[in-house]
This record gives sequence, structure tokens and C-alpha cells, in this order.
Amino acid sequence: MTFFKKYFDEINLKLSTEENKKFLKLVHEFKKTKILKKKIILFGNGGSAAMASHLSVDLTKACN
Repeated sequence: MTFFKKYFDEINLKLSTEENKKFLKLVHEFKKTKILKKKIILFGNGGSAAMASHLSVDLTKACN
């Protein structure tokens, strides 16, 4: 099995299971937070801080 086939098979499996339900719940909470004009605070340490920063920029772009 090639790397890419295995990679995409794993993504498809995750999206078709409980993980997808958790993700959709998170999206719903983000939308509700925006409607209520509340804050989402993201943080991390080291690489996780960079990922949190990147996600916050993506959310800002998506919400404007």
C-alpha cells in the first residue's frame, strides 16, 4: 500500500466515524460563539503555540 493511499484511507475512516461528529460539534460551537460575540482563546507551548496562532488567523479569515 502506498503512503498516500494509506494516508487518505485513514482520513476517510476518521471522517466517517465518531471523530467527524466531534469535529462537527466543534464547528457548531465556533459558529455559536461568533453569533454570541464571544471569544475563542487558543494557546500552546512551542510548536503547539504556532499551530494555535495559525488556527486563529484561519478562523479570523473564515469569519470575515
